[in-house]
Amino acid sequence: MADTLEIPRENRNIQFFINVTLHNLVVCYGELRKDVTFDTFISEVMHLIIVGDDPLLENVSDILMNIVSDEDRARGIDSIARSPLAPIIVAATYCSRAQNAYEKQQAEMAWSYISDARYWCGVAISGNKVPLDKFKAAEKNVLAERGRVGAAKRNEGYEDLRAYAYSLVRERCPTKKWETRSHAIRTIEKDIRAYAAEKGRNLGKTFSTDTLREWLSEMPDRFDLFQK
Repeated sequence: MADTLEIPRENRNIQFFINVTLHNLVVCYGELRKDVTFDTFISEVMHLIIVGDDPLLENVSDILMNIVSDEDRARGIDSIARSPLAPIIVAATYCSRAQNAYEKQQAEMAWSYISDARYWCGVAISGNKVPLDKFKAAEKNVLAERGRVGAAKRNEGYEDLRAYAYSLVRERCPTKKWETRSHAIRTIEKDIRAYAAEKGRNLGKTFSTDTLREWLSEMPDRFDLFQK
């Protein structure tokens, strides 16, 4: 796990350990998938957890079965648990819960969650046999990128709209893919706003086509949906 001894102890608060753990998980994820960045991990792993996690689930098997795809779920928990991705998902889930508790000023709960996250991060590290120098390099980025996880959590209030937008983009995708993200946005924006109004949601001034463009740029299957 990343060496934190070079960081002054007074700076090693809950938020620091959340961030350093997430960066360690990015490194682990990078051993399974090429060209992984922090943004890739947030988009492909953390957003799934933010949308799908049920904080009432404490059993690790239940956490995994709740987050993984229907296809993976059909293979059963034994198959899922053997995957090197499993401890990454569990650790990331506890990180998400720790972040949520921290933002609600539930310090004791946040420390409890980050302790579990650090444990499962250690399992992921040992299972992937990742060289220590990669974690040292990742740690250098932690303080510079502290705000990114918070930004992901701030988007949590829009997750139902994001999921609806994703479903519309997939359902209405032309045979030869969308020409651009702007093409897709022009097609679905009115429906997104109508859906929000139906749910009694006030999108406010912060929601714009730029918001939709950012969402679509983070779709896991975006390369299958957009020409450019």
